[in-house]
Amino acid sequence: MSNRRRHMGNRDNPDASKCVGVFGLSLHTQERDIRDIFGRFGPLDDARIVYDRQTGRSRGFAFVYFRHVEDAIEAKDRGPGMEIDGRRIRVDFSITERAHTPTPGIYLGKPTSSGYSGKRRSPSPYYGGGGGGGGGYREKRYSSRYYSRSRSRSRSYSPQNVIRQTEYGPVRGFVTERIKGTKVEQYLGVPYAEPPLGKLRFETPVPPTPWDQTRDATSLSAACIQYDHMEYIQEHMPGFVKNEEDCLYLNIYTPKIDDRKRSLLPVLLYIHGGSNRVGMGSMLEGDILAGQGQIVVVTFNYRLGIFGFLAAKDEGLKGTYGFLDQIEVFKWVKINIRHFGGDPDAVTIHGHSAGAADAGLHLVSPLSKGYFKRAIIHSGSPLAFWAMSDPTWPEGYNVDPKKMHDTSSQLSFKQYMQQRDSEKIRWIVGKGTPRDTITFPAVVDGEFLLDRTENLYHTGQFNGESFLISFARDEGFPISVLVNEYNEYLDFDPIFQLTNQVDADLFFFAPIIKLARLMAKWTDQLYLFSFDHLSALANEHEWQGIPHGIDLFYVFGVPLVGHQKINYTDIDKAVSRVAMDIYSNFVKSGKSETEGIQNQDKTGTKANKQKPPPYEKKRTPDMGVRPGAQKE
Repeated sequence: MSNRRRHMGNRDNPDASKCVGVFGLSLHTQERDIRDIFGRFGPLDDARIVYDRQTGRSRGFAFVYFRHVEDAIEAKDRGPGMEIDGRRIRVDFSITERAHTPTPGIYLGKPTSSGYSGKRRSPSPYYGGGGGGGGGYREKRYSSRYYSRSRSRSRSYSPQNVIRQTEYGPVRGFVTERIKGTKVEQYLGVPYAEPPLGKLRFETPVPPTPWDQTRDATSLSAACIQYDHMEYIQEHMPGFVKNEEDCLYLNIYTPKIDDRKRSLLPVLLYIHGGSNRVGMGSMLEGDILAGQGQIVVVTFNYRLGIFGFLAAKDEGLKGTYGFLDQIEVFKWVKINIRHFGGDPDAVTIHGHSAGAADAGLHLVSPLSKGYFKRAIIHSGSPLAFWAMSDPTWPEGYNVDPKKMHDTSSQLSFKQYMQQRDSEKIRWIVGKGTPRDTITFPAVVDGEFLLDRTENLYHTGQFNGESFLISFARDEGFPISVLVNEYNEYLDFDPIFQLTNQVDADLFFFAPIIKLARLMAKWTDQLYLFSFDHLSALANEHEWQGIPHGIDLFYVFGVPLVGHQKINYTDIDKAVSRVAMDIYSNFVKSGKSETEGIQNQDKTGTKANKQKPPPYEKKRTPDMGVRPGAQKE
């Protein structure tokens, strides 16, 4: 069939379709920007910038593929006149519904008429068009708080695209310079495994199919499919809505240095948290930490919830697919990270919250041996009650998955689940379920874990050589805050205050201290890090203290570039630099240097002295690191 027969309308007046062209882009604009800006009109299937094959540079236009034609119509109506990277863009329907080189003159320069039909949607809450007339937005500048170039996610983009080789094929990334004088290469959405679809669902991941042509790696992949908890991701990435089963991708951040003059850099491999049911690897970008610490940072997605951790031994479901995804990333890094300037023999795994428990499991799993040298267990523990369970259906399922299976079918339960629509599987944990009570813990499967975690730790056989255990002072706060009126300084509810401390002990501190004591019996290469810095402005209410996860922003350098919801001070920026130094020094040497840390109080670091934190006697004041742990 010729191209002409596929045209939707004509160049003067293309028909409304799900695909729109975006013209007049700056060479600095990246696909991730296009996805996030146009994703505010509605769900996207794809967004592609057209690149010159010889130079690798953008040609200044892109194609956006919406899931619903109504959203494309709204984007076509409201998009023209927006400014992205200082360029006023034009938006029009594609006459081919596929990426192509536009015809010069007519198609590039002449807007279409409004002669198409279709139900108009109400104005987007993200784009408050002017007055009561349609198209009022055409004369307005794009002013997203998220992508304003002077705010939190601002970047100094280089038009240069950088290409690196992997064992599976070449990938094209880009260069950023968010901190003046520090350039970082970014490679986003690089596949580390085949999409876990169909017969690969509920199976061990397999390496990706090799490719010949250069693969674009300038935009993030979808998050792994998860129950409707995208607000967790949107706290870090406002407007990000894409979550799919095809999600096994990683992101690489490496300092831009002439390869001929650099030695291989140590690698930090970050495992995100979220109860093994929500989140994504790129919620916090790794370029600031990579540039400031002069290390290579790798983040990634792994299967979540039912798709990653559904365990039913009798039905052939291991329940360890998420952990096996993590190991597949370890393998990918071992084979490929050298191409990005990273040292495959100097890898540190760093897990936060549930990711910390996962990292702790990798320390005692035979399948993880040999892939990393050091480990950071951050605000979590594999010994926590929520980190391990028997292989049974978790409480809180809306539907018993076994009851979904047609017993008259010739298919096994596993085969049946592999053929089910992913949306129907996702809603097994459905409406009315108290989401925050559902976790997906590890199980003893005889392969990834040979015994219960505590028994394995008692043997003293750990993967890795040195270890850092870290936590924030008020870890329990988000768990027990159920009403906004709570205020510890007004002594509003002493019982509730006590509940908060008990929660902190139960969920975090007790299993963390237990882990430290167990490990200290077998190794002296163990460090404890307590983050006790309370910013004057970081929290809306000072009584929030230093809650679970707040220190992660400092470790990834967020105060240095800003955040759309948090006002950071110069002192916060200084503390962030110290935190990055602590973590990057550990990644480099296996030791956490403490020089200068204890003096932070002299520069204004503030610790909340009004409420003694749990286990205060076991931790240093303000912010500090100390080697070893109290031995029994």
